[in-house]
Amino acid sequence: MGSILRGVLLPAGKASDAKTAAKKSTSARLTRGAAGTKKSYSTLFVLCAIIFMSGVLFGLLNPYLNVILKYRYDLSDSAISLVLTLSGFFLFLGSLLVPYLLEKAGIRRAFGLLFLCNALFAFLLALAMPAPVFSVLLLLRGGLFSMLSNVLDSEAMSAVPEADRNLFAGMRNISRSAGNSLAAYAAGLILAESDYSTPFILTGTMLVLGYLIYLWSAQRSWSGGLHSQRQSYNFILYC
Repeated sequence: MGSILRGVLLPAGKASDAKTAAKKSTSARLTRGAAGTKKSYSTLFVLCAIIFMSGVLFGLLNPYLNVILKYRYDLSDSAISLVLTLSGFFLFLGSLLVPYLLEKAGIRRAFGLLFLCNALFAFLLALAMPAPVFSVLLLLRGGLFSMLSNVLDSEAMSAVPEADRNLFAGMRNISRSAGNSLAAYAAGLILAESDYSTPFILTGTMLVLGYLIYLWSAQRSWSGGLHSQRQSYNFILYC
């Protein structure tokens, strides 16, 4: 009906112009939609690559901490249990300190500190040192890694558009599981050769690489997610 009225009431030239303008508007919307979709998927893949690295970082060390403590330093079972129990406490403490760090340092500086401090501790743990010093550094590294993982997860989700978050949640789980499985398999092969330093060197290298990827592609996208991330952590702490 609308087309018939326009054809009757408008001159032929104006009707033709109206149709042309409508086609151009539709084409522009489709072009913008395609560009937005391409950018959205590009962001998802970059974030999943970083989450994959997070899974690799976990799989290289965390499943084998008891093995490393046992065969690198010949610790007793009770001493290993004590270190692992304290490690759980430091993981919890690291999660609690995330809002404070973000409040004081800001999101960009916090990411830089967490990536580089985790890399530094990983490289230090690859060196020869007494068992007590190694245990203390291992506990501190556990707290720092917990902070980094929590910030990565919440900021990555904040960087994803609302419509894509369900898709990203599935891709995130797959990426982390794949990285964790591959790294755990590789670390098992390395430790089977009684090499207890290489997993830490690989972990430090992956942390440096992850930070470079963050600087290259993700920093601009994630900088807008600080406000929502602070609110989520404050909610957790006050409940």
